[in-house]
Order: sequence, then structure tokens, then C-alpha cells
Amino acid sequence: MATKKVLKEIWLDDDIDFFREFSPTGKYSFLFSGYLFRGEHSELFKKLLPTSLRENSKSINNLYGYAGIDMNDSHPQHQFESFYQTAELNVLKNFYVNSNFNGLLLPDVPLFRRYSLDPIMSIDILRNEIGDIWLPNTVLEIAALAQHYGLPTRMIDWSRDIYTSMYFASSGAYIKMTPNIWYCTP
Repeated sequence: MATKKVLKEIWLDDDIDFFREFSPTGKYSFLFSGYLFRGEHSELFKKLLPTSLRENSKSINNLYGYAGIDMNDSHPQHQFESFYQTAELNVLKNFYVNSNFNGLLLPDVPLFRRYSLDPIMSIDILRNEIGDIWLPNTVLEIAALAQHYGLPTRMIDWSRDIYTSMYFASSGAYIKMTPNIWYCTP
């Protein structure tokens, strides 16, 4: 069985080519409907990983820092999936508790309400309350909101508007960057 190439890279030399090719009458105008887009301004994001799973020291240390867990990228177990999940759960719980305290209207998450006074939700709580599914449906809305506030999550922003992705791809243009735009069908 023959497979089709899933990913196609398009290299353009300058911004004039970029805007000409991606204009409503350009070569790639077919992308204007029926696709989702993501724009990135740096090679660091070429793997298309969410912030909680990026493999650099800053991302790892931010994840554990926001979670309130005394661990960093030098800890021998920092890459264990259970530690990532525990850290992500605590990031979301802390966001939920702090947002509620500050009056942000949030969907009800009984799990976070039950453990809101606990400084850290342990891996045991994660396994007993949630099981093997990560991210559970009960915290998806909180994760999406936390991600928009800049917290490390497994969520990735996509847009139906190609120009929104172009904005994010070119947002670091004053620095030597390699912008990327990803697209896929929903």
C-alpha cells in the first residue's frame, strides 16, 4: 500500500513571497477554508510540542515551578510520565484555586474543589481519582484556559484563520528566526 506524504514544507525567501503566495489569490489560497493552522516563530517549536512536554530546561523547570513541586531538570526522575502528569495536575489545580479566589468564573471541577486545600496533589490521588486517562475530560476546559494564561499544559493553540497563524509565525521577525506555519484538517 502506498502512503502519501503527510507533511509538506514550503520555504519562502522573504516576506513579499510569503504574502503573495498566501494571499486570497495566491498559490496556497486553497488553505483558506477547512483547515486548522498554527504559527510558530522559532526552530525551538519545530517538533510541535505543547509547553508541558518541551524538552528544554526552561520548560521543565517552569512546569515543576508552577506546580509547586521541588524538582527540576537535574532530578533523575524528572522525565517520568507520572511526574509530568502530577506536575500538570498541580499546575491546573493551582490555577483553578487561584482563579476562583480572584473571581474568575470557571467550570466546576469537583476533583480540584475536593483537594483545593492540599498543597500538592500526589501521584496516588492522580491514579485513584483519574485512572489511566490523561488529560481527563473533567479538566479540559481548565487546561485550555490555563494555557491561554501562559501556564504549561498539553494543549496547543490552533486557529481556523491562516492570518492568525501568520501573525504568530512572524511575531519574532525582528530577531533572526525561522517562522513555521502548520496546518491540518479538523
